[in-house]
Amino acid sequence: MIDNFFYTVRLTAGVPFAAPYGGTFFALWDTGAVRSVSLQFVAQGQTGQKISGMTSGFQVEANFEQVIFTADADTTVQFFASAKPLKLGTKDGQQVKVLADTPLPVNFAGTVAPVLGEIKNGNDNAVPIQTQQLKKIVDIESITLASANTKMLVSADATLKRLRIRNNNVSAIIAIGGENVTLENCPIILQPDDIYIEEDAAGANWYAISNETNANIQLQGVK
Repeated sequence: MIDNFFYTVRLTAGVPFAAPYGGTFFALWDTGAVRSVSLQFVAQGQTGQKISGMTSGFQVEANFEQVIFTADADTTVQFFASAKPLKLGTKDGQQVKVLADTPLPVNFAGTVAPVLGEIKNGNDNAVPIQTQQLKKIVDIESITLASANTKMLVSADATLKRLRIRNNNVSAIIAIGGENVTLENCPIILQPDDIYIEEDAAGANWYAISNETNANIQLQGVK
């Protein structure tokens, strides 16, 4: 019999939830309706320091008996808790691969489009899965932030399903976020030549701010 290692828990806004699943490997697969959650690991009866702002893709190898989740809004979180490390592939909306010697339950809500990905086990046996198919690339004119430390609206297309933002500079640092974005309060900081891909809120109003004048941003959307 194969032990479970993939779990789903429901979180209530602001209420810590202790998931009674332990192991030596943890990976946060999906944070649901929120962009990030806070985590605390319990080991040998001791609760560790709260780690804030953890997004999908975070993983760590450590001994733990429980994981305490906290979210700012109601959401459903999916994660791995395994007795041994798993080699996880990418989760980018187009392809999902999990390389391990145990089966993985995968669920997609709503209507799905043609087969675009696969799951592989340790014997390289492939099982096709389905996910959303995006069909149109939207080339967006690059934007120059003329003034330093002054925010600017860089994208406001509600029809976008994915947004790619590139810091096209050799020294400027750029922060991207909502209308109150600053270089000090923003968790999304792009160093020169960095690329950020937004999937959860691509159609939102995105602002940018830089520490230098005439900082250039390149953008591309997908529908």
